[in-house]
Amino acid sequence: MIKKLVAASSAAALALTFQVGAAFADDGAKRGGTLIWAVQNTPRHLNPAVQSGIATGEPGNQLFAAPLRYDEDWTPQPY
Repeated sequence: MIKKLVAASSAAALALTFQVGAAFADDGAKRGGTLIWAVQNTPRHLNPAVQSGIATGEPGNQLFAAPLRYDEDWTPQPY
């Protein structure tokens, strides 16, 4: 009996999670705007070559990412 109750409540919680997620879903990506980046520690530098660590690495990797990506034929594509 307890297994059925746990299974039913788990299924209800999962269904509710998907419904709430769909209500707050983004309409699609748009260019421009403001990027809000939350980190636990304040980075001293944004250059990962100067200082290592998660606080520097997360924004630093995005700032220094290559402006191109490549498809399966190694043809450059805009990022």
